[in-house]
Amino acid sequence: MQTDYALRVLLHAAASPDVRLAIADVAAKHRISRNHLMKIVNQLASIGLLTTVRGRGGGFSLARDPASITLGEVVRQVEPTLQPADCGNCVLHRGCGLTPILGDAMDAFLSVLDNKSLADAMAESAVDFVRLEPELSFAKFEQDGSTEVETGTSGSDNRSE
Repeated sequence: MQTDYALRVLLHAAASPDVRLAIADVAAKHRISRNHLMKIVNQLASIGLLTTVRGRGGGFSLARDPASITLGEVVRQVEPTLQPADCGNCVLHRGCGLTPILGDAMDAFLSVLDNKSLADAMAESAVDFVRLEPELSFAKFEQDGSTEVETGTSGSDNRSE
């Protein structure tokens, strides 16, 4: 699962604490395919960060107070094999001076995230998740099931799965 999408979903849920969010609505607003978002929501629910309700009127919401969810916890749960480089498959592995440096860098990265909560991220956010507009062409993609997404932008944000 991709950490960036998981964090977006958690921020969106934190911004609407009294609302059960619909996967289709959040998927359209964040330009994430509904199927992919469903997988993300299921994983976040399985690790206790979201609660879900199935069926008509169903959806998801934050399972805990945003102040109790550290960003480090989210990253570790979503990306358990997080590493800056694949040192294990490198021919230089045994004598490389980068391995301990990259390990220290990862420790520092996670330490910063351990000291910041979802509530801290919400406090720093200038995004109004409630008023976030869905990407119109992506919403059409979700409705008609077409395989091409044309949003008028380029780059890796136009993922369909």
